[in-house]
Amino acid sequence: MKAELITIGDEILLGKVLNTNTAYIGERLARIGVRLAMQITVPDEREVLAKVLAASLERSDVVITTGGLGPTKDDTTKSALAELFRTKLVRDEALLDHLRERYGRDVPSIVLTQADVPESAFVIPNSVGTAPGFIFEQGEKRLVALPGPPNELKPMFEAVVVPELEAARTGEVFLQKTFRTIAIRESQIEQRIAKLLQKIPRLSYGLVAHPYQVDVRLSCTCATREQGERTIREGEKVLDEQFGKAIFAKDDKSLEAVVGEMLREAKKTVAFAESCTGGLISKRITDISGSSNYFEGAFVSYSNRWKENLLGVSEKTLTAHGAVSEETAREMAENVRKKAGTDIGLSTTGIAGPTGGTKEKPVGLVYMAISDGHTTQARKFYFRGEREWVRYRASQAALNMIREYLLQVRGGDNRPAGAA
Repeated sequence: MKAELITIGDEILLGKVLNTNTAYIGERLARIGVRLAMQITVPDEREVLAKVLAASLERSDVVITTGGLGPTKDDTTKSALAELFRTKLVRDEALLDHLRERYGRDVPSIVLTQADVPESAFVIPNSVGTAPGFIFEQGEKRLVALPGPPNELKPMFEAVVVPELEAARTGEVFLQKTFRTIAIRESQIEQRIAKLLQKIPRLSYGLVAHPYQVDVRLSCTCATREQGERTIREGEKVLDEQFGKAIFAKDDKSLEAVVGEMLREAKKTVAFAESCTGGLISKRITDISGSSNYFEGAFVSYSNRWKENLLGVSEKTLTAHGAVSEETAREMAENVRKKAGTDIGLSTTGIAGPTGGTKEKPVGLVYMAISDGHTTQARKFYFRGEREWVRYRASQAALNMIREYLLQVRGGDNRPAGAA
C-alpha cells in the first residue's frame, strides 16, 4: 500500500510554521506497513489543491491531507473535497451539539460551518478542536483529511486512521528500522556498507546526517512481515559488524534518552560543569522524564571568575593554560563531581565562536573531561560550523563520553573512555 501526504497552507510555504506532521505521519505509517511515497505542500488556493488531489488519487492507494479545514475563507479543503467526490455539504447534528458544548448556545456563525460535512464522507471526531476530519472511499482508494494542528491531528490519526488503514492494507508489507550512529561521518558509513547491503535482496537503505550523528535507515517491501523482518535482520547484522558500539540506538531514541537509561540501569549519578555549551547538555538530559533519578545538577561556569571562585579551578591552571585547555577541563570535571557528590562529573570548555578564536586556539576547539573519582580522562575536539552547531556537536560528544564510560563499566572496566 502506497500513500501520499498533502500539507496545505501558505504559512508552511512561507516558513512561518514548522511542518512536523510529515515526520509523524511518515513514521507512523511505516510502523503499520504503509509506505509514504510522496509529500507535497500546496498553498491555500482551491484550484491548485483540486489538481494536486486528483493527481495524487491517481498515483496512490491512500492520500492524506493536513490543514485547510478551519472556518475561515482561506480554509478551502472541505469544499474542494466535496467537489472532487461529487457530494454536497450537509449539517451534522452531532457536530453541532459538540460546537454548542464548546461555545454555548450562541455559537458564532462562522464556527457553525464546522458542522457542515461532505455527505459521502465518514466523519472523524475532533476531541481537541472544532474541525472534524474525513475519510472518503473511491473503489480501493482512500482519502483522509485531517486538521493541521498536531495536537488535534495525532489523536484523530491514532484513534481512527491507523485502525482503518491496518484493516484495509493488502498486498506487500513495507518495513523499516533506524540505526543511530555517533562520531562517524556519513561518507565513511556509505563506503563501508554500500556494497554489503546491495547484496541483500529487496533491502534499501538511506542515510540522514545530524550534528555528530548519522542515522542509517533500512527498509524493504516484502510479501509478508516475516520475510521483511528477516531481510531487516540481515541488514542489521551488517551494521553491527561494521560499527558495533558506535550504534547507540536501534530505534528513534535520542542520545540523551539512551544515556539516561544507561545511567539508571548502572545506578550512577552525574553532574555537569558547562562552559561553552552554556547549559545545553543539562537542558537535553532534563528533557527526559525521570532524569532526576540520575542527574543532580550543573555549574554553568562561563567566566574565569566562576570557574575559579565557585567551581574551584585553580588560578594557577587558568593562568598557565587558559580556560580552554585540557588541564582546566580536568579540574572542572573533578571538582563538579566532588561538589555535587555524584558518581560522575563531566565538563566542557571551548570556543563556540564566531569571535574569540586565535591561531593557537581556533573557533570550534573544545576540551571535555569525565571523572569518576578514580581516574579522569580529557579529550580534545574540533567542531566546524556556526556557533549553534559547535555547541550542539559538543553536547553530542559529551553525552557520548558518558555513554562510552558506562559501556566500559558494564563490561567490568571502570575507567573513563580512552583511559590507559
